[in-house]
Amino acid sequence: MKKIIKNIIEDQNDNNVALTSESNPPLLYKDLKSFVHKIASQLAGNGILNKDRAAIVLPNGPFMASSFLTLSSYMSAAPLNPSYKADEYEFYLKDLNPKIVIVEPNSANNVVEVAKKLNIPVCEVKIKKDDPSGLFNLFDIERGSKISGSGFPLLTGLGAKLERVLINYMLDIHVQKHGFTEIFPPFLTRAEAPHTCGQLPKFADDMYYIEKDDLYLIPTAEVPMTNIFNDEIMDESDLPGNYAAYSACFRREAGSYGKDTHGLLRLHQFNKVEMVKFVEPKTSYDELESITSQAEEVLQQLGLHYRVVALNTSDLSFAAAKCYDLEVWAPGESKWLEVSSCSNFEDFQARRGNIRYRRAVDKKVDFVHTLNGSGLATPRLMIALLETYQTPDGKVLLPQVLHEPMDQEELG
Repeated sequence: MKKIIKNIIEDQNDNNVALTSESNPPLLYKDLKSFVHKIASQLAGNGILNKDRAAIVLPNGPFMASSFLTLSSYMSAAPLNPSYKADEYEFYLKDLNPKIVIVEPNSANNVVEVAKKLNIPVCEVKIKKDDPSGLFNLFDIERGSKISGSGFPLLTGLGAKLERVLINYMLDIHVQKHGFTEIFPPFLTRAEAPHTCGQLPKFADDMYYIEKDDLYLIPTAEVPMTNIFNDEIMDESDLPGNYAAYSACFRREAGSYGKDTHGLLRLHQFNKVEMVKFVEPKTSYDELESITSQAEEVLQQLGLHYRVVALNTSDLSFAAAKCYDLEVWAPGESKWLEVSSCSNFEDFQARRGNIRYRRAVDKKVDFVHTLNGSGLATPRLMIALLETYQTPDGKVLLPQVLHEPMDQEELG
């Protein structure tokens, strides 16, 4: 172990460090804490990490009490879920195919990837940001700009197929597994629709507007879906109403000039799968947890590292009562990228759109509560997939769940 750590520290490249366990037999799950403790202590002792600022992202799975902890918290408190019996931890880590990532935000030593796959040497390979043709010609930024200007990517070949497969895969999770009703909405709406959702009048400068027809291009499928029942009274038996839709999304991103504008990070047009719920007021906060978990499920199935951030009031939109952001880790970018926001608007949108329901008990009419959640946006999801699954020989391994729809197991 000491030899491995010593070599990794001496041979680190661009401050991205990869470390694998060569223990034989493989580590038991119960020994995970001591394993990470040794690594973290060694790295902190050599000045590579500040253990009070750095954080550990643990493998996704039911046996973890938390998926994101500071290193100091991790080393002082066992992360094992106390609701499980000790003998339930007696299995090999290799059976989880785990990824253990240690990150220190806003530091030159931003990513330390630990035990990426047990007994398999790992090396980080970054996508070149100055390569306009994209990895394996999956997208063509230059020709997209020639056609429409910056912020309108042109996906080609396997890139276009991967985009389509991701959209279908996410829709199938929400519709087939969770019973949501699939919607294919119009991409242009009257002003009343974004006003109901809270985009107008505040964010008018960020929206594309067709003056001749007095129509707005949608920034998200939330806008047309939330307005399906405007000026209507739903029956209580119709609640919760769960809807999912794919749409292209159009955003001018006014004021963002020069900020994260390379590649796929910040676009004027992108694809997203969206979820919308119409629910009784008494259940809306339980429904927020449900819709957030459903968005998380996509990231879990794809095997990507992510975190859930509860926004404080200063970061909330004025329309939302509570919001969670889902952020996925992109090793090449060395940063967390937002791929979903899940919000409870209580009756804000319902009052603007006059969306009501009739209670079964007393027949009185009340406003529904509305929620939405991205499930998910594809551009940053694509970035995370390509950067997470790159191999030392320049290929990209596809997650298991994409093998069949892609008709292949790797790109390159």
